[in-house]
Amino acid sequence: MSAETRGTKQTDSLAFIIVDIFTALWTYKRMIIAATLACVLVATAIAFALPKAYESAATLLLLPPPFKERGADAGVNSKDLVGMFPKLLSPTDYAALLKEGSLVLKIVDRLRAKGTYSEDDLEDLAKLSVLGEMLKVETSIKEKTAYQTEYSPVIRLVARAETPEMACDIAQVWADVAVEEASTFYKARGGGMTGFFSDEYEKTKGDLDQVYAQQREVEAAWEEVSARQRLIEKAILLTRLEDERARVFSDMESARKEVEQLSASLAKEKPTAMLWKSPPTTAMFLKDALSNPPAASEANPEETKKPGYYEETSNETYVYLQQELASRQATLGGLEERERSLRQSIDEIKKEQDTLREDTAKYSALSKVLKQKQLALSRGYDIVADRLRQARIAELEQERLADLKLVASAVVPDKKVAPLRTPIVLTAAFLGFMIACFGAVLRYRIETPR
Repeated sequence: MSAETRGTKQTDSLAFIIVDIFTALWTYKRMIIAATLACVLVATAIAFALPKAYESAATLLLLPPPFKERGADAGVNSKDLVGMFPKLLSPTDYAALLKEGSLVLKIVDRLRAKGTYSEDDLEDLAKLSVLGEMLKVETSIKEKTAYQTEYSPVIRLVARAETPEMACDIAQVWADVAVEEASTFYKARGGGMTGFFSDEYEKTKGDLDQVYAQQREVEAAWEEVSARQRLIEKAILLTRLEDERARVFSDMESARKEVEQLSASLAKEKPTAMLWKSPPTTAMFLKDALSNPPAASEANPEETKKPGYYEETSNETYVYLQQELASRQATLGGLEERERSLRQSIDEIKKEQDTLREDTAKYSALSKVLKQKQLALSRGYDIVADRLRQARIAELEQERLADLKLVASAVVPDKKVAPLRTPIVLTAAFLGFMIACFGAVLRYRIETPR
């Protein structure tokens, strides 16, 4: 099948559908007209049955704060001065606050005080859900950028009621209450600021004085320069004592080796020595031996062991070694005593060094903490002092602060805003006609055989 043939068939099918629609509408035209008229009648009845509603509006203006201009005259940075005042509310902030339940219910009390409305009407208004639906806050955007949205300082309070007079009264009373409550609320937010910063000033000053006193106590108990000098002196003394102990220990080891050698040599010697009277044992008896030679000494050697052939005497080598050993032992004892004394002095100096280091670390850490606290408190003291000065300036300017001002009172409306009867009837007629047409086409498609 070619493209031209398919296009012809689609065109014929569309034309057939259109003919069927118009045929259905013509066939059931009475049903369509009846349904449309029924919707119009129902909508007309509803439109006339709905209560009438009238709107009245009062216009408020959020004035700029006067202290922005007076800050420079007072010698205060305007940005800092603005920071000390209670934060000004924007139109959107007021839009939210003016719909608060407690503020809205005050409108009923004001209307009751006027005495122009019955208790039945006021009883209905006293319901927060009912009164809230009758009130509307309108704000307009002055400028909208990618970073922020600025609103116009104009705020409209719109009230809707069943009668023009009630709408006007509600809008006017709402505006009066808003102006009074905004002023009271702003003063309440700004009140007591000077007292608050005065208390903070005294508290910060007391804390700073206490830190200064602690710093003086630390300086009196510990002087950093003298403590470090004492540590240096102790280190020099410790080095000298350790060097001396090393020399004494070396001398002590040498003396101990000499004592061991002398003890070994002494052990090899005998306390006494035998002096033989036969030559050439000793020259002492040479003359006697020559004048009176022993007759049987060679023949009988045993005779030489008899008394008269020798005599015992002290061994001079043994005595010498004994004296040297005693001397070396005495020297060793003195060296050991000196080493013990040096070791004890070194231990005492190390303990003193540890104590000095601990005190130095403790007082140094305490001094750093106090210094940091003193710097922080000093900054806080300066800030609070500046804020106190600004708060006192703000207190003087408080009565001239920006607030809501009523610039346009509510007026009695001369035209209702609801119900919009003509749009209601036209909308109902259009919807009824469309629904009837759809029903006619659907009925035609069901009843007409294919």
